[in-house]
Amino acid sequence: MPLAVKRLLATARGMGHLPAPHLLQGWMIEPVARPTRHLWIWGAGHVGRALVRVLATLPIRVHWFDKVEMFIFCDPKDAESQHRAILQFEQDYLNSLEVPYRVIDVAAGDLGSSAIRKFDCEAWIPSQERYRELTSTSNCTTFQSRRLRVRMKDSNGTRPLATLNGTLVAITRTIIAILENHQQADGSVYVPVALRPYLGGKEYLVP
Repeated sequence: MPLAVKRLLATARGMGHLPAPHLLQGWMIEPVARPTRHLWIWGAGHVGRALVRVLATLPIRVHWFDKVEMFIFCDPKDAESQHRAILQFEQDYLNSLEVPYRVIDVAAGDLGSSAIRKFDCEAWIPSQERYRELTSTSNCTTFQSRRLRVRMKDSNGTRPLATLNGTLVAITRTIIAILENHQQADGSVYVPVALRPYLGGKEYLVP
């Protein structure tokens, strides 16, 4: 890994999708048949207002957590379809864990300055009797690429690319959702079929 990239990862604060587009700052990308997709395993840590609220209930958001972050650079005309593709990746993953969840199309007033649209996948947390965010995905169109000068060049000239991001899995939150939804009356935990190859084929984790 180049030293500049190591430094960027080491100094990143907050969520993984914020420093990710800087890896291609100033790049000119030639048109390709498929969008440029990147996948990072990221350690993200921050303390914010959301954490303060959550500490009194359940540590869904903690000071430090590891995550798998997805990032796409694409032609702006493909941004909407790629946003749906990221959402589908997230839903396929949650379905494989057999965790009940819902998808929220976030209201415009709740969006940050960079995203034109955002979907949250919220898992049911029995101990709180409510849904809590596990993953999200945002379509930032050309907001980030214009300032970073990440561009594409084709027969129509040079123009900024669209950027999209999404969290496939945030480890600590997902563990909570699995344990709470799959714990049995005797204290054992049902192991989703997709996870069994990684746990010696066990169907249940026994205390």
